[in-house]
Amino acid sequence: MDSKSKNRQLMPETAKVVDYFRTVFPKIKVIYAEEGDYRIGKKPDESKRVVPNIAYLNDKPVGKRKK
Repeated sequence: MDSKSKNRQLMPETAKVVDYFRTVFPKIKVIYAEEGDYRIGKKPDESKRVVPNIAYLNDKPVGKRKK
C-alpha cells in the first residue's frame, strides 16, 4: 500500500476535506494533518498563521459590514 492510500485509510475525514478543497484549488498541498492518533507532516508555527478574510463571493458581498 502506498503512502497516499495509507493516509486515506487512516484519515478518512481529512481525505474528504482535502478532496473537497481540491475541487476548487486543484494544486493544494497538505503540509500537516492529524486525525485521531495519526499525524502527517510537520506542524506549522501558529504564530505565522495567515487566515484570509474573504469579503466577496461571486462578486456579491457576504454578510454585512459594520459601520
